Amino acid sequence: MKGIITNAGCGIGARLADALAQMRWEVEALDTGVAEVGDAAALKARLRDADVLFVLELHADLPRAAREDRIRQRLAAAEAAGVSRAVLLSSAEVYADAAGSRGPVRETAPLYRDEDGVPEAARIALGAEQAFQAGATTATERVILRVPDLYDRTDPAALAPLRAIMFEGTAAAAPLPLQRLHPDDLSSALIAAARVPAAGGHVFNIADPMGIGPDVLAYELQRLGRLLSEEDPTDDRVRPEYPLEQPVLATDKASRLLDFRPRRSAWIGLAECAQEIVFGLRADGLVPDNTPKVPAVIAALESRSRPLAGKVCVVTGATSGIGRELAVILSRCGAHVVAVGRNATAGAELLSELEERPSCMPGEFIAADLSAMSEVRKLADTILARHARVDALINNAGAVFAARKTTADGYEATFVVNYLAPFLLTKLLVDAIPAEGHIVNLSSEIHRRSGLDFSDLFSSRNYQPLEAYARAKFANMMFSNALADRLGPEGPRVATISPGMVRTEILNREGAKDRPELAAMNRARNRMISPEKAGTYVASMLIDPKLSGLTGIYVDQDSLSDIAPATANREAGAYLWSVSEALVEMA
Repeated sequence: MKGIITNAGCGIGARLADALAQMRWEVEALDTGVAEVGDAAALKARLRDADVLFVLELHADLPRAAREDRIRQRLAAAEAAGVSRAVLLSSAEVYADAAGSRGPVRETAPLYRDEDGVPEAARIALGAEQAFQAGATTATERVILRVPDLYDRTDPAALAPLRAIMFEGTAAAAPLPLQRLHPDDLSSALIAAARVPAAGGHVFNIADPMGIGPDVLAYELQRLGRLLSEEDPTDDRVRPEYPLEQPVLATDKASRLLDFRPRRSAWIGLAECAQEIVFGLRADGLVPDNTPKVPAVIAALESRSRPLAGKVCVVTGATSGIGRELAVILSRCGAHVVAVGRNATAGAELLSELEERPSCMPGEFIAADLSAMSEVRKLADTILARHARVDALINNAGAVFAARKTTADGYEATFVVNYLAPFLLTKLLVDAIPAEGHIVNLSSEIHRRSGLDFSDLFSSRNYQPLEAYARAKFANMMFSNALADRLGPEGPRVATISPGMVRTEILNREGAKDRPELAAMNRARNRMISPEKAGTYVASMLIDPKLSGLTGIYVDQDSLSDIAPATANREAGAYLWSVSEALVEMA
């Protein structure tokens, strides 16, 4: 099918052209030059292969007589060229007594006469319809669509009366119920008028079937104005259930013959226009800027901007929980993710997801049990053999053990997995991390309830799962502070983050449900955040410009926070460092 659109430069013309192109129509815009010189032969040649002529002259910036002459010329050329159908976009302003009608106005209702006192909009539409019908034959079927104003956020003329209502209330509203239509729905109606065989020779009212009265219109616009301009519009977040009124225009004929029904709610169209009005007021400095600030990670994911393109990011504990979600997020942000975990099957599943999701970058998986220092060394050797540069090391792997467990090296497992393994892996990889790179250690607010007993780092005297976990996270925090001091402001950025209480399986290890303190935490899962949400917090350390350039920081979810003062003790931190070096060397 081939469609030719007159006045295609107007807003509805551009939307119609896009909609037709998506349906694989051949679309052409009829320029003004041909008609202006009155070259009937050239105009006929332009229309020769067309199936439908869409006449949008009502929106052309022309004197009335010139507009009507142009419509007559184009319809005559369409007849001569054998165009099957012509569709005119007209206005519902043509009806003479819409206000006095006892029911919805049908297409057969009386029209205004072209005489003094007739509203200018009605006069223009009447003239266009008369020119469109002049000299009609059976060669080109003609269809007229009568349309009220649109919810067109790009049209200042469409926004002006809504803006007045937003400021002045019901007094500025027309007395009749509003039946505006979304521009995209008008495009659909124009296409239906062109395609449906039964439409030929008919006039249709095209409008939203729902009538919005002036009081409701004023209240809703003012509610939207507050919602979009106030800092905390708590009372205006939910749209009330409004009473609807009998519509002015009957739309059942279009529904019956064209199978046309608007797909976009009138409330959506009204909200779009209100948003545009408030944006304009904000640009003029008349309302404060309360635009919600989308987190940098979410903005990157939604826009697919890939801020980490070309970066190599190592994530430990990447086969489940926070680590897995973080690996996917970093991959979607453009990073090459080196995922580390114990479970090779889960690692293969992660790689398959990264390869199959169009939004992700391919990654790699390295199996390693971080409770063994030999495996940590082997892991570092493998990473360095594959990558000369590591842009980010995220020490995410963590564990809580219900009963005291000893590793192959003879150390307590909680302390090793949550602290000693990150310490060793960081030491082995730090020279490959550039100055603009990142070392991110995951911690927990639980570190505040602990300290270090250097005479019993491995909890051999009285093992309590959460106390052992808190002690390891305290050591992790102290290590981060000491590392930031050693690397200085010119070295890689060092940050520690507590993602909060997260619904992971860390508390579901064997025997955990038998420990009252662990079981109580597990029962609170419904109040915890998702691993994906936690992953966005961690990714922010690399992406958020407010955080990514800082070093030596501690972040609680998405906010900079103070650390437990004891973790900043430099003397204790230096001693922990020396003890840790001795432990990893002996393993």
